[in-house]
Amino acid sequence: MSQKSGCYIGGILLLSLVAPMVVVVLLLDWLGVGEYVFPIMIPIFIGIGAFFLVLTGIIALAIRMSTSRRSELESSIARTYEAQLFADEEFTEPRSTGAAFVIPTYCSYCQAAIDLQRVTWSGPMALICPNCGNHMRVRISEDDTF
Repeated sequence: MSQKSGCYIGGILLLSLVAPMVVVVLLLDWLGVGEYVFPIMIPIFIGIGAFFLVLTGIIALAIRMSTSRRSELESSIARTYEAQLFADEEFTEPRSTGAAFVIPTYCSYCQAAIDLQRVTWSGPMALICPNCGNHMRVRISEDDTF
């Protein structure tokens, strides 16, 4: 939640608390009984105000905790991956011309294993790591040694 929308919601809550109280005070004063009833209503107004203040604080705290927990979860998800300890450094896909694409098995940035079923190709010779979004180049090897 942005600061602007939080202030907007707080202003609406304050207005919804103060406006009815002002209307009641003006109505009682117009009827001529305000000086008798108002001293009795002051504790009621203070109690209602304290209730709204505590309620607003609880709502603000819940919103702040949920957004911080969400950002912690998103950052921890971005950093977690399952790496294989022993694997070939690269694997190949043969081409019809005798050359082969040499595709890395691990991301050079986050070291996560590259799954060809999950990668997004950003061009004919580049792919995007599905874990961190790093762009990697694919080489073409013309010789028989990969």
